[in-house]
Amino acid sequence: NTNTWNNAPDFNSLPQIFQTIFAQAAADSNGGGVGPNGELFVNIQGSRPGQGSQEDQIFIDRFCNTVEEGINPTTTTTTAAPTTPPRTTPSPQDIAQPDTLPDIPPPSTITNDNDNTPRPTTSINICYVAININDADGNQFLNQEEYAAFADQISGRQFN
Repeated sequence: NTNTWNNAPDFNSLPQIFQTIFAQAAADSNGGGVGPNGELFVNIQGSRPGQGSQEDQIFIDRFCNTVEEGINPTTTTTTAAPTTPPRTTPSPQDIAQPDTLPDIPPPSTITNDNDNTPRPTTSINICYVAININDADGNQFLNQEEYAAFADQISGRQFN
């Protein structure tokens, strides 16, 4: 199955790890939320230069690294900062509560031998571009359909 945006796979046909990444990001008070009809979204403010707060930029960097970890699992990982409770707690019929979702691996990093500074395995700028390309309505939030298109694109079309 494909969705109508960007000929991407339907959200429900994504591998479970990618559905979980989206659900956990949507439940994060720094970057997610639930719309008035129970629809989940990921706030992508901070993915454009000069946009968003430092917290927004940290969230987007962590989100990009987590998606990369889902695509290319590695053995060299760092521990991600704990997330805070969701902005809007959805009712059980809208979505599984965040504490019932399986843990996702923390973002992977590689180390520059010259200074031992962790470096993301995918260029954050590439992730930022893919996020913004797939924000079909330009509202600075990725819904499930837009996220499925983003995940498919950033993975090199592995799911289509």
